[in-house]
Amino acid sequence: MTKDPKNLCQLDFDEDGRLCLRMFLEDGGQRLVSRGFFRVRLARARTTDSLDVPGIVRFRDDLPYEEWKKIDELFARNVPALGYGYETTERFHEQLTARDLHIRERSTLGLDLKRHDPRLEEQFEEFSEIVNRRMERRLRDRQMRDAFFLTMMRKSCNFSVPGSGKTSSVYGMFAFLQERQGMKRLVMIGPLNAFGSWEAEFRACFGNKQELHLLDAHE
Repeated sequence: MTKDPKNLCQLDFDEDGRLCLRMFLEDGGQRLVSRGFFRVRLARARTTDSLDVPGIVRFRDDLPYEEWKKIDELFARNVPALGYGYETTERFHEQLTARDLHIRERSTLGLDLKRHDPRLEEQFEEFSEIVNRRMERRLRDRQMRDAFFLTMMRKSCNFSVPGSGKTSSVYGMFAFLQERQGMKRLVMIGPLNAFGSWEAEFRACFGNKQELHLLDAHE
């Protein structure tokens, strides 16, 4: 701590790795948590039990790391105005740095995948071999590249035009992850008129190599 520990608020992470505000204040932080900016701006970010322990406020563990920065900025503006010291811990900055590095790495990987970087070709060939072995339908090169992109990026979207083979690409990713990670099922959420296409495409992609077990929430 670099400030008076009896008049200090710290943005930190608890032992469970969850973002929290530690309030080393005489009233346990009651004056702070009663302020409008705290009750309104942080209402959705806090956990339901965030005020159960005096002197500490915990935030949801599913908050995007961009929200961490916004919370930090909010406290940096408002806490000193109440006469309290405010700081972020080294652990907080380490977590921010780690997230920034992760995002930069994913961004670089995405660009490398899109330009077919030669360093990834061996992985792509291995991916293609597994997909071709597990699927009856042979994906076009663009579809296979899209499936490879989806798999490597882990989180991505595909906004190609209708009929471009997006569903087949997803099934290509599914086939690979079945073998490599033991994936057992897919969840498809979409309009009613899309369900028939996903069912038909599964049979076209896998043929007799895999039986379709379908649970349709609309039925």
